[in-house]
Amino acid sequence: MKIKIAYDFCCRFLKYYYPQLLVATLGLIFGLLWSLSYYYIGLLILIPIIFYFLDKLNSIIFIYFYYMASTKSLPFILLRYKEYHHDFMGSFFVYQIIWIFYSFILVLPWLIVKYNKNNDFLIKFNIFLIGFPLFIIFIPSFYLLGLASPLEAAGVLFPRLKLLGFILFYLLIIIIINLLNILTAYSHPKLQLSCENIVTIKTFMPNFILFALICIVAIYSNEKYKKNEIPKKWIALSTKFETSSFNIYELNYLKSVINNLLDNGYKIIILPENTVGIWPKNKKYWTDIIIKANKKKSTILSGAYTNFDNGSLTKKYDSSIVSFGYKNHIVYFTRQPIPLAGWIPFSSHGLNAHWLSKGVGWIDHRKVEFLVCFEELLPGLISSSFLSNNPPQFIVSVVNNLVGKNTGERRSQYNSIYLMSRLFDAPLIRSWNR
Repeated sequence: MKIKIAYDFCCRFLKYYYPQLLVATLGLIFGLLWSLSYYYIGLLILIPIIFYFLDKLNSIIFIYFYYMASTKSLPFILLRYKEYHHDFMGSFFVYQIIWIFYSFILVLPWLIVKYNKNNDFLIKFNIFLIGFPLFIIFIPSFYLLGLASPLEAAGVLFPRLKLLGFILFYLLIIIIINLLNILTAYSHPKLQLSCENIVTIKTFMPNFILFALICIVAIYSNEKYKKNEIPKKWIALSTKFETSSFNIYELNYLKSVINNLLDNGYKIIILPENTVGIWPKNKKYWTDIIIKANKKKSTILSGAYTNFDNGSLTKKYDSSIVSFGYKNHIVYFTRQPIPLAGWIPFSSHGLNAHWLSKGVGWIDHRKVEFLVCFEELLPGLISSSFLSNNPPQFIVSVVNNLVGKNTGERRSQYNSIYLMSRLFDAPLIRSWNR
């Protein structure tokens, strides 16, 4: 009897809600693409198109489940962070609530586009407003909205084309929407379409020609793309530290590796995030390396914690990249640390966010873009330097994936930064702790 009741309930539920279940499943599938090879991320160009043609309820369900799937590792990362930082508050249930809420925040720009029924101007230009959630991420205070942005698919479709790649990506979305509108109107003349300013059948050929030309550009761009090599005598080391604290045995081995590299004439050696810990408090431990690197005119770059108040983690401090050896200074302050696990808004402790700082610097007479860990996921932040008149030549990123171990975050993070390096034709020099 109970089985029959449950069966009847499921049947009725599916009868009335199968469209919502379908779009939710579709959103989940697109979100899971971030855990696969970067080539699959090219399919994300379909997200704005699907969003445009769905009705209001289903479109929001679709985009919400997309973001939930693409950020699915967040509760586990916060839980792992708590294991290494015992003063970090919260339970796994709380972290799940945070994940649900953060996914909703990512949906907000899309909501603004969809719910415009009282504004005739917005309705008229509904197609073009699709660009709003894609490009708002370039405004400094909205960098965080760029997490899992479909715009990163431009790195798959249009490598080396830089700003033009973003423009072509956006134009391709509009052209596909136009073509689908035309074909739908031709097949179903009486069908009420979602956009009142629908293009006519006469515009099919111009749109199709533009579509074909952009596809040719994409094919040609991918065919000609080749990874640029990093400079000789530069090296980014990867480590396998299993603790977040200052581990003397692991660091002694790392120092021996650095000594060998210095003996072999390497000029730039890059270490992962927070390898040297609190700086300059731990500088004494690296004295022998500093002296030797200075004699060899070599520089070591490493992630570090700086600007401590008497070395206390209960105050505001910075996640930085420091250099020592031939050059000794702080080369970069993190612009956007990971929220909650590092950057805590309106709090008197945690990491500082230097939103207005420039992400570029000079290494060995070459201009580079610096990134620290979570920043790899924010295409708007990365792009801000490359859209200038004098863009960087390389991307130098230091990462500690310890808290993201055994989650899909590691693949998502790599895909994100690699696609930006493809788009801007800037070799990626990445040092990470696995």
